[in-house]
Amino acid sequence: MPSRLARKNRFVLGIFLAVATLVAGCNKLPSDGPLTREIIEESATGDFVLISMTDAISQALMSDGERGFGPVVAPASAGLPQNRIAVGDVLGVRILEAGTNGPFAGGGGLGHADFPKVLVESDGTISLPYVGTIRALGRKPRDIEQDIVERLAGSAIEPQAVVGVVESASNIVTVAGDAGRPGPLPLTLRPTRLAEVIAAAGGSRYPAYDTRVTLVRDGRRGSLNLMEVMESPSHNPLVQRGDMVVLAHEPRSFTINGAVGRGGVFPFETARMTLLDALGRAGGLSDMRADPKGVFVFRFEPVAKLKRLGVPNLARFENDPRGVPTVYMIDMQQVRSRFFAQSFYVQSGDAIYVSNSETVQTQKLLTLFDLSIGTGASLVGAGADIAGAL
Repeated sequence: MPSRLARKNRFVLGIFLAVATLVAGCNKLPSDGPLTREIIEESATGDFVLISMTDAISQALMSDGERGFGPVVAPASAGLPQNRIAVGDVLGVRILEAGTNGPFAGGGGLGHADFPKVLVESDGTISLPYVGTIRALGRKPRDIEQDIVERLAGSAIEPQAVVGVVESASNIVTVAGDAGRPGPLPLTLRPTRLAEVIAAAGGSRYPAYDTRVTLVRDGRRGSLNLMEVMESPSHNPLVQRGDMVVLAHEPRSFTINGAVGRGGVFPFETARMTLLDALGRAGGLSDMRADPKGVFVFRFEPVAKLKRLGVPNLARFENDPRGVPTVYMIDMQQVRSRFFAQSFYVQSGDAIYVSNSETVQTQKLLTLFDLSIGTGASLVGAGADIAGAL
């Protein structure tokens, strides 16, 4: 039969083993996300593409930004408003003559007649009293004036004619969607830019930074945020007859979490936002927690874009409608990475994550170990008392 001392020693040893098991079982400490090395290691599975930011990648991303209206607006001259008459146009015609004996004679020796709304019929012609039917389709107003004068040469005294387009059925652009006053808008012969058309339609019913502008022309389309259209001349193209402009409410936001001052979901509130701006919105990297080498941006990228960046082995993502799961990694410990962060533009839906430093996990373990030792010491003391009573 074991002695009283042996029983006491066994009890204390059991307490220590229980405490040791508790500490050893904490091999996965609580965390709000993976460590930098864990993300790098997991990228080897090929489930996502990890791109480390370099000078070459930064420059390629800057040149491969949102294409906007580029594919739509070239060439721009083909569909500019033109001074030619189309079916459905409404013309204003004034005929004048000198003398008092002609068909348009009036008092004071001068006669005139006004025809304020002359419709161009479906066959491309117009009809006027004493003039008859004149072909108007595809011709300029001065050509019609000359025809009228020639037709009246035998009946009117020194006739003259003035023809203008009152309403144009061809020189229009249509504004649809979340505009203040959607509908067709006539274009003048003066070149008109996209921002002017949007303003003439009452602007957007939502803030400009939350409005998407889509320009549709000849089956092609391009889109940009309205703020960019307003602020950048290169994104404010000339509109053409037949264009459709669609305004859509598109609130944009990004998520940021991890070792930052204040994580959460943030609205853009500007046309464009850089990674450095986004980190600033979240209070920057936490001095006590953050791993400056582990700043990550998660997004889905088009396969074609990653191919332009020189990323290989993308075949498995070719048919994924979401695109390629892509993680950009920026080492903010390097001075030049600050410049990368100033030129890297955040997109709506991006998830920005700042990894904890490895030392934070160590501190958690030490804290837990210290707590466990304290608890174990208390248990040992209590066990000794119990064993002493045995």
